[in-house]
Amino acid sequence: MRSKATQLSVFKEPKVLNIERFEYDKKKPEMKRKTPTSKQKMPKRAKFDYTIDFDAIDFRKQPELYRVGKGEQGVLSVQPYKGEILPHWRFKNPEIAQKSADKIYEMFEEYKKQNDFVGADMARKFLMVG
Repeated sequence: MRSKATQLSVFKEPKVLNIERFEYDKKKPEMKRKTPTSKQKMPKRAKFDYTIDFDAIDFRKQPELYRVGKGEQGVLSVQPYKGEILPHWRFKNPEIAQKSADKIYEMFEEYKKQNDFVGADMARKFLMVG
């Protein structure tokens, strides 16, 4: 006669491994996860390149040279957008800051309509800075 544990195991569904998420290591016969665990670090984002000659490059004509960077890096560097947005960037008091933010947001929307990623990202950075 079978024990209860043996009888119950007959009714358990078989375990199915998702092979795509594992890789086999020939040195060690166990399976290893491909996805990073909490102890493993995710790849870092590329750092903003401050060595570029920002005054000489027109990023509207050469958007492929633009790098997003972390946070608001490069907000006061990228031309011609700096020259277009900076005159509207004011924050002396809340009323002036709100008027400034509204104008810069209009510029953000206009850059988006024109599919100008660099301009939209620069306007976003100015809004985030304050």
